[in-house]
Amino acid sequence: MNKIKYTLIFLITLLNSAFSQSSADLKPGDVINETLQVIDENGNKVDFKIPAEDKYLIVYKYRWRDEGKGIDNADSIKELETEIIEILLQAKIKNIKVVCLSYDYGPNLAKWQEHLKAKKPFRVNSTYRVDYYNLGNNSKGDLRSKQLFSKITIIAPDGTLLRWSSSIGKFDYNTKKSTIIRAKLVTEANGRKQPLEDASVHVVSSYKKDTLAGTHTNSMGDFEIYLADKDMSYSLRVTPKEKVNNVSLLTRGGTEISKFNITPAGFEYKLLQAEVTRLSEFEPSEDITERYSKFSESEEAEMTSIQTIYYESGKSDIRPESKPTIDKVIQILKENPKVQLEITSHTDAEGDDSFNLKLSEQRAAAVVAYIVNAGIKAKRLKSFGKGEMEIRNRCKNGVLCFDDEHEYNRRTEFKFSK
Repeated sequence: MNKIKYTLIFLITLLNSAFSQSSADLKPGDVINETLQVIDENGNKVDFKIPAEDKYLIVYKYRWRDEGKGIDNADSIKELETEIIEILLQAKIKNIKVVCLSYDYGPNLAKWQEHLKAKKPFRVNSTYRVDYYNLGNNSKGDLRSKQLFSKITIIAPDGTLLRWSSSIGKFDYNTKKSTIIRAKLVTEANGRKQPLEDASVHVVSSYKKDTLAGTHTNSMGDFEIYLADKDMSYSLRVTPKEKVNNVSLLTRGGTEISKFNITPAGFEYKLLQAEVTRLSEFEPSEDITERYSKFSESEEAEMTSIQTIYYESGKSDIRPESKPTIDKVIQILKENPKVQLEITSHTDAEGDDSFNLKLSEQRAAAVVAYIVNAGIKAKRLKSFGKGEMEIRNRCKNGVLCFDDEHEYNRRTEFKFSK
């Protein structure tokens, strides 16, 4: 199965320094959803849509007369091709599309087409597709492209701006050291912790305070964000949607990492190296017995524990390795006869939506049946299936993801009520 979920849009734009700075209108983490009218190499007017569906698009913007001079000579283009091949070989990104975007205007437009017929900047290959576009004297499109892109701009399939570079020579996707951290943000008020929903999260370089990447939290306060080099020093900067007095950083499993400091720029926290490593890994399911023990001693009325329950592929049959987890649930219910339990099953986004919903309902019901067969009264139990309605990360329909990213969404929630 394809393990990567991003489509690469490299917009390589041959511009002067003013152009390079214009992309500062956007920050990593911002979402681009644009359609520019361009001319293809055959002279046809076509729409250049951003984002590109299921692809990282590489757009190389250049002038035909500049080939062989300056930073965009044959050697620099070869250098970029080498970077792309390394990305593919390391399987960091598998679906790549390159778009060479030219801004040769007036009489140079025809020369641009002649130049392409004679020699194209990129070598013909079967690994990734290369399209050649020209802005075609479109002043409006040219202005917009200057606002959107630096020389190389990387955009995810969902339109998220990941990063850019002002030159080919400076471009380094850093695939060997890159990683994705996954965490949760909460805020506390009146002794209760609540997810920090739709908060802006940015990764900031601790050295120059440059904004390197950004995203937003979902309804559960979860977020994931790309780091180009896991060995660098980073800070997280958070801007809540609504005013709050505090923000805490947690693992996806709910373990607190630290509280954020309040700064003039917002809530900020400098990540330790060990924390980057920890947040880059998917946490195993928590021990439900230990979690319930703490809950039973608290004043809280409800507790939800997320567990990975394995089933036969495409079926609701519980696999043997998951039964010990459910047996722990049964023991809790036997020792606490007044406790009620709701079981909710979730699937990933692979496959048909309606099939996944029905499958999740069947799986939750299978867990209930297993517990009833162990002697627990059915009236204490409820089951729900939500299919792929509550995806916890970016892996929604149409987004290519790693297997472990999909697995993060395949879960069963056990909600205990006193």
